[in-house]
Amino acid sequence: MFSNANLDVFNNSDTHINMLLYEESDEKIYNDLNMNIIIGDVNSILYTVLKVDKIIEFEGEYCYSFKFSNKIKGIIKGVKPILLLPKARNQVRFSGKVGMNNCINDKLDITNELSSSSSSRIVFSTIYATYDGELYEGLLYGNQFLGFVPSHTLSILQRLTKEFQINNGSIVFLDSKLRKQAGISKNDLTVYKSEFFIASEDIVRFIYEKKRCWIPVKDTSLGAVLKKHSPTTINEALFSSVAFQLNKKLTKSHSYYLKILKRELKKVDANNES
Repeated sequence: MFSNANLDVFNNSDTHINMLLYEESDEKIYNDLNMNIIIGDVNSILYTVLKVDKIIEFEGEYCYSFKFSNKIKGIIKGVKPILLLPKARNQVRFSGKVGMNNCINDKLDITNELSSSSSSRIVFSTIYATYDGELYEGLLYGNQFLGFVPSHTLSILQRLTKEFQINNGSIVFLDSKLRKQAGISKNDLTVYKSEFFIASEDIVRFIYEKKRCWIPVKDTSLGAVLKKHSPTTINEALFSSVAFQLNKKLTKSHSYYLKILKRELKKVDANNES
């Protein structure tokens, strides 16, 4: 499931993923990889989100090092967990027929009536999940958690702020599925500004006659748009999660030292005035 290179990056990055166990098991929790001392059993941590800081391949199986209780770390192997990987929050849209009936939602008993009729809605992807070798993403609509869907069923809305004009005779649409027409451009010299770009379908969102509308890039003067890569495999998702967490830590660190610098500069100014 994971490449050795990606496991090395994760294990040495001071980042984490989360793990959720859902099936009863006879497996025990040990204090280290030697597995001589039992400190608990798997059944005592079912449906508990656990913080994993190391994944080690040992004797053909993955062993997970996680925070068991207080400062005690535990090691388990021989389990089939759902792994939850932190990620950047993205606006996404269902790229095809919405399918919430899948293994991971069934295992977690997640059902949601809203999701079955929301194929045209813009929702937020907030977390990666892996189950049985497949990559999923957890979705939010407003404050409501919809459930998990396979990553390949989603299209990411990439932020794009760029001026453009519409080609003469082009159709503007009210929806991202390009089904409802908003109008047809005729000798329109207006300069518009894009808001979002869906790379998988090469369309942009913008304000047209005071409405949020969509148009294919080919029908505009935008030209080629740089497409951001999105993870399509579990390995890519793990690497992306590590990069996201490290960047978040770096941003926090910069903010912290900037506050200190501003405080010290105020002291200098105060001393100069006195």
